[in-house]
Amino acid sequence: HSFPTRRSSDLGLVLTGGASPGVARYGRRLLQAATGLPVQVLPPGETQGPQTGPDYHGYLAVALGGPGASPASAATLEALQRQGAHGLAVTDGADRPLLLAARSVLDLAAGPERAPLATKTVTAQLLALALLARAFAHEADEAAAAGALAGQIAAVLADEPADAVPAELSMARGAICLAGGALRVAAQDTALKITETTSVLTAAYTPAEFQSGWVPALSPGFTTFGYSEDQDDPGLPMLAGEVTRRGASWFEVSPHPDAEVRLPAGLAAWALPIVAVVRGQQLARAAALLSGRDPDQSPGLVTFG
Repeated sequence: HSFPTRRSSDLGLVLTGGASPGVARYGRRLLQAATGLPVQVLPPGETQGPQTGPDYHGYLAVALGGPGASPASAATLEALQRQGAHGLAVTDGADRPLLLAARSVLDLAAGPERAPLATKTVTAQLLALALLARAFAHEADEAAAAGALAGQIAAVLADEPADAVPAELSMARGAICLAGGALRVAAQDTALKITETTSVLTAAYTPAEFQSGWVPALSPGFTTFGYSEDQDDPGLPMLAGEVTRRGASWFEVSPHPDAEVRLPAGLAAWALPIVAVVRGQQLARAAALLSGRDPDQSPGLVTFG
C-alpha cells in the first residue's frame, strides 16, 4: 500500500485482534521500532463512528483473525476503514468476515488447526507481524534469521522439556508466568494454554507488576515460570529466591545453560518469543496428558479476535 503524501505526524498503524491476548502488543513493539510511527492497539469489537472518531487517513489498520471467524475484528477493521485507514487482514482463508471486510489480505496459509487452541495460528501471526516490521525496516541479518526460524522451531518440537516440569505443573494449585519486553507474549500465551488444557488457573505478569503487589499470593502448590533472554537479568535470581521462600516452585525459561526449560541461544530478539510460545504449548500439552486430559479437546475456550 502506498500512503498519500502526508506529514509523518499524520501517519501511523492500528492493530486489533489476534489468536492470543498478547499478539497485537508484540506487533506494536516491533512496528514502533521499525517505523518510528505511533502504533495503537484496539480491542476487537471497539468501533468509533465516522462522525465522531479520529481521522485515520494515512494509517495502516492491521486486523489479526483467530483460527476461525473473527466478526469482532472485522467490525473494528470496517470502522477504521470508514475513517480513512487502509485495512490489512492477517488471517487464514476460513475467516470469511475478516476477508470480506479487508481491502488487503495477508494469508497465513498455516492450514487447519488440529485442536481449537490456535497453536499454529498464534505462531503464524507472530511471524507475519515480524515480517511486516522487516518490510518497513529491512535488514539482511534479520532476513537470514527469519529463514532459519522454521528449523529452530522444528528442533524445539523434537526436544520435549524435562518430565519434572510438566509433572509439577499438572499437580499445581495455580501457575504464574513472568516476562517483560517482547517475551511477554510468550508468558501470556503459555498462561492461556495451561488454563485451557489443564484447568490450572494461570496468570501472566511482568516481573515489576508481580513484585508490586501479587507476590504475597504465592504459597506451596503454585508453579512459577520466569522468562528471560540471552543476557543475564540481574533481577531474576532475587525474584526466584522470593518465590521459593514462599514455598512455590520456580522454573526458568531462557537460553541459559542451567535453565530448567531451555530456549535456543542466539536468536534475534523478535524470534525468541515465537520459539518460547512453542515451548509453552509443549508444557501445557505434557501437563494435560499427565493429568489425564485430552489437550486437543479443551472446554471453555475464549476466542480473541
